[in-house]
Amino acid sequence: MSACVKQPSIADSSSSSTMAAADRHVDGDAGTKSDGDSSFYSRSDVSPKRDASHSRDAIAEGDIYHSRSVSPADSVFKRAFKFYKKRCPPPDLSEVVDFRASSLPKGVICAPLKEVQGIPMEALSAVGLKPFSEWRLFEVLHRRGLFVLSDIFEPSRHLEWIARCLTVYPEAPNKTNVGLHIPDVSQVFLNHASKLRWATLGYHYDWTTKVYPSSGEPLPSELVTVADIISRALGIGAMQADATIINYYPPKSTLSPHIDRSERFLIRPLISLSFGQSAVYLSGGTSLDDPVDAFFLHSGDVLVMHAKQRLVYHAVPHIEKTRNFELSAAIPREIVEYANKNRINVTIRQVDRHCESE
Repeated sequence: MSACVKQPSIADSSSSSTMAAADRHVDGDAGTKSDGDSSFYSRSDVSPKRDASHSRDAIAEGDIYHSRSVSPADSVFKRAFKFYKKRCPPPDLSEVVDFRASSLPKGVICAPLKEVQGIPMEALSAVGLKPFSEWRLFEVLHRRGLFVLSDIFEPSRHLEWIARCLTVYPEAPNKTNVGLHIPDVSQVFLNHASKLRWATLGYHYDWTTKVYPSSGEPLPSELVTVADIISRALGIGAMQADATIINYYPPKSTLSPHIDRSERFLIRPLISLSFGQSAVYLSGGTSLDDPVDAFFLHSGDVLVMHAKQRLVYHAVPHIEKTRNFELSAAIPREIVEYANKNRINVTIRQVDRHCESE
């Protein structure tokens, strides 16, 4: 059912060109301090008290993952992160895997999508997804459990999702980094767009304790539906999403290396939707010294982390402008202007098991 038109060659995981490229990058960047790099990673003289204070400030300012997994300055992952984060000069992106390119490197395959039963076309259309026959599924052979569904949202629906992420999801009862400074804040995008960095929906993750509560508000139905459709389409099974974290990326922002391990029902995947401008996404292993691969994630792409890939280090060191959205009578100008400069990432999760059949 997939619309795969590429015929990549398959390589043994130990000789993947993407892994080799990452090794070349990090070796060449060893000891170099990138523009704007935070000393929080490399300072060994930070006392626990100052460390905790830095974490609280980082959460309030939107740099939420500094407090979760701080990578040693000399690790393979950190060196790869610094390579792609640098701005003067900008990084060489020629080795970043682009799933929309005309050819793919060894070890990346365009896999057939299994026949999906019980999901009507109307359900896909309702949340902006293309028909299954137009989906393209990519797998990385040495990262079994990591899936990239390329460009599966209808082009006309990207701005609709972006508008929802900016004008609906940041409002109460949902929580944002802006709300940490301004109690009972409303119209977050209208009044505080430049400061918006994250929003949580459903089960609200506590960035300080690193724990989800035992319950939360119901997620918006479109988030539950899109996660369930994608999980079932990949053969993983039904998903009852109960939490979502949205990250808002201005042009120079990054997402620090971390592992999403706080969900209590880790058998369910982490499903990540990308809208707006593109990201360089780094995927590592369970150790910060495992090989690192770099991928582009474009607007309309979906990244799924499942099985062994559910608990690996990952990060976003670079935002690249690749998309220009045209003004639309149905979408306010300020939404389109935001989309033409920034990236939005919607990560849908299932924190708890909700029925015995799961």
